[in-house]
Amino acid sequence: MTIAGKNIIDLFLDWTMIPLIVLSIITLAFLMERFFYFRSRKFNNWLFWYKFKPYIESGDIQAAQEYIHKINKDAMLIKVMKVGLKEYAKGSSFEYIYRLMESKLLEERQRYKQYLGILSMAAAVGPLLGLFGTVVGLIRAFSNIYKTGIGGPRVVGAGIAIALLTTAYGLIIAVLAVVFFNWLWKNLSDNTNQIRGIIYDFLNILKMKKGG
Repeated sequence: MTIAGKNIIDLFLDWTMIPLIVLSIITLAFLMERFFYFRSRKFNNWLFWYKFKPYIESGDIQAAQEYIHKINKDAMLIKVMKVGLKEYAKGSSFEYIYRLMESKLLEERQRYKQYLGILSMAAAVGPLLGLFGTVVGLIRAFSNIYKTGIGGPRVVGAGIAIALLTTAYGLIIAVLAVVFFNWLWKNLSDNTNQIRGIIYDFLNILKMKKGG
């Protein structure tokens, strides 16, 4: 493939493309890392709660602890629920249990948020680096026209086409980063909201059991 008579490989080896290539590699690396991190911890919160809730309603905390420890899953909800069960078995107050469960939830949420800032940065920086490359390319094109004295639409068009390659590449990086950032962030937000709902339900059942 060629652009304005120049091989695409030669164009990508230009120094204005190097920062964009490095940024694209970094973006792809962290994007894949977060994708597989989220995927490995994918968990059906409501299905778990449907199966786990009867243990709490019956007041059999020991059976609940045994059940939850059988689940070999590094999911956010499992870690949060283990904290709640442990503290309830120790006789801690409901307010204290809630604070610890919320604290554990925020701690786990922070692990999920790790590296998402890099995707956000790539979405912002990609187009700027692309624009910088385009400006440099235009300066080169018009400088060559001035030096050689050869102009015309064909020459100017070729220079602009080559210069705009960096902008296009920068936009591709940005679109990729934005799409995956939003998808991962929505996944995290939905997961957090579901767990908070289950925490409230969990504590309300325990309060009713204790009150009854």
